[in-house]
This record gives sequence, C-alpha cells and structure tokens, in this order.
Amino acid sequence: MGDFEKHVSSEYLKKSAGWHAEVKRESYAHMNLGAARSVLDAGCGPGLDLVPMAERMPEDGLVTGLDLSPDMLKVAEEILAESPAGKKCRLARGSVLAMPFAEASFDAVRAERLFQVLPQDSCPPAAVFAELCRVLRPGGRLVLVDVDWATVSVDFPDLDLERKLLRFFGDVCRPNGYAARQFRGWLARAGFTDLRVHSFPQFMESATDCPIVGWLAEEAKKRGVATDAEIDRWTGTLAGLAAKKQMFASVNMLVVSGTKA
Repeated sequence: MGDFEKHVSSEYLKKSAGWHAEVKRESYAHMNLGAARSVLDAGCGPGLDLVPMAERMPEDGLVTGLDLSPDMLKVAEEILAESPAGKKCRLARGSVLAMPFAEASFDAVRAERLFQVLPQDSCPPAAVFAELCRVLRPGGRLVLVDVDWATVSVDFPDLDLERKLLRFFGDVCRPNGYAARQFRGWLARAGFTDLRVHSFPQFMESATDCPIVGWLAEEAKKRGVATDAEIDRWTGTLAGLAAKKQMFASVNMLVVSGTKA
C-alpha cells in the first residue's frame, strides 16, 4: 500500500475527520456503545475515533485500536495522551488478516475506510471480513464504513474525460474502491441480523484537498491513462473553478452494520 500511504498521511486523516464527522457519529450510534464493555477499531490509523468511542462507553469500557503502521500508532499514542478518555483506550499493532485477539473478544467491531485500500491479491477482503467476524462475540455489532467510489461525480465540462478518469480512480487508485456496496450482502450471507444501511453524500470543493484532482492526475499520467493535454485540462479547469469557489464534486459514504447471530 505504498502509494496509499504516500497520499494518505495522519495529517490528511485528521483533516478529513472533520469532513466526515456526521458519518463517524452515525457509525458510533450503530455500535450500541452505551452497553459495550470492549470494542475494536480495526485499521484505526492515527486513532481519531478511539476517544469519541470511549466517551460514549461505560466507565469500565475499553476501546482497542489496531493498526499495522507504527507511524500511525505513534500519532495515536499522542492523541490518547491528550484526553482523559484516553485511559480507556489501548493500541495494538497487527494485521487485519490475523488479528492478535481471541475469538469473540469484542462487543462491537468497527472498520472505517479500511476495505477500499486492501489489495485484493495480498489482503483478500473476504478474509479480512471473516477475521472481523471471528473476534466479534455473538450478539455483537459489526459496523463497516467506506466510500463507494463508483458514485463519485465531478462538475466538469468534458463528460467523457471525467468518466474515464474517475473510473480509473475507483479501479486503480483505490485497490478495492467498490467494496462499500458489498457490505450489506456480506453481512446478510454471514447470517447477521438487524441490518442497517445509511448513505451520506460527501461534497468536495477544494482542488488542493481533493484526491480526485492532484493524486488522480499524477497516477493517470504515470500510467498513460490520459494524454498530457487531458491531464493539464483536468487539473487546470478544476483548480480554476476552485479558485472561484465554483468547483463541485460528490461521492457517497455508506455506514452498514449488523448483529452477529
């Protein structure tokens, strides 16, 4: 996941947490945190969700954040140290393919924007989903949050170019960019009950922060998906629109949850 790590730093995740605040609150609500004693945030990154979850749990509750990146976990340690609720949190380093927890360890398990970055050859999404189910106790809630990159849309005058570049983004820049639409089916086939699905449109109006401008252009040019002239037109047009506060793009995020039988 080298390219992903290059473009998605802890600072980017901190900034994007504000954009997705409503989505995050909805995901916490799906977890029944008020009655949970032990919960897991799988692929927690810099741990931005650990304190908010801990604050919603009983006094004896414990939130565990799991991530493979030592750099992300270092940032998470600093964030936890800044809040009293950080004492109700712990961090663990490990792979989501083989988590260092016993079966049925958690009352609720959450994974946000994890599946879209899983390389399907080396980190099969089905195997990760099975591992999340393994560590969840019967009666516990599994909450999956992600972007469906097939829904991304940009107000751009050349529809053919817009569709070509955005299809490339979902297919290549995100190794598993269409996972979110599969979540409900995964849960249903695994026998989960009380299935809930909520969709949240996310709006992008900044050419600087938006991954479908700079990052997309860089990767498309590198791989020969579009000509130099097309890439320059893409970035130049969107930067110009953003400067006039006229850029508009949208994409849907899904919060999908169920109760383990």
